[in-house]
Amino acid sequence: KAIPFKKSELAIEIDKMEELLGGKDILAKSRIVFSHNDLMPTNIIGGLEGCTSTDAMEVSMIDYEYGDWNYREFDLANHFGEFVGLPDQETGKLNYDRYYPSKDLRLKWLAEYLKGVKKFETGREKNASENEIEELHDMIKRFNPLPHLLWGIWSLIQSKYSDIDFDYIDYGMQRLVQYIEPVSY
Repeated sequence: KAIPFKKSELAIEIDKMEELLGGKDILAKSRIVFSHNDLMPTNIIGGLEGCTSTDAMEVSMIDYEYGDWNYREFDLANHFGEFVGLPDQETGKLNYDRYYPSKDLRLKWLAEYLKGVKKFETGREKNASENEIEELHDMIKRFNPLPHLLWGIWSLIQSKYSDIDFDYIDYGMQRLVQYIEPVSY
């Protein structure tokens, strides 16, 4: 009863997201890349050994069971949403107001990301322009609701089939509420 959608309404929400993202101006600017699709902090490992305060930390991603081709903007929106982590052990709630990265942190993160993309594509290190960073940030904002819808639906399915001791119903409800009423990004 706490779930904000009926099964038939979830299908309508999926259609709404397709319509929202289906515009030529949005998807034409999006890039399809191999995506992790579950880039929560526990799926990122890295070491500070040998790093100075000016070095970028080398990281690796693990657990690619959801890896597939996807819009990079979805994967990045999902990554920022995953900064929140799992529900707090005391309250059982996800705290987006506290843990969702600030705009300043997102822009700095995207500047480093785009710098890495440019180096990978050209072999040369080159900073992204402010316009490139802001444009990608704006695209990611359009994709922000989608990971909440996806993980909300995923969690409801898991509640029926998973043997893992986790409150999938409550987690799914929280993700769907975040889909409906997101924090200010």
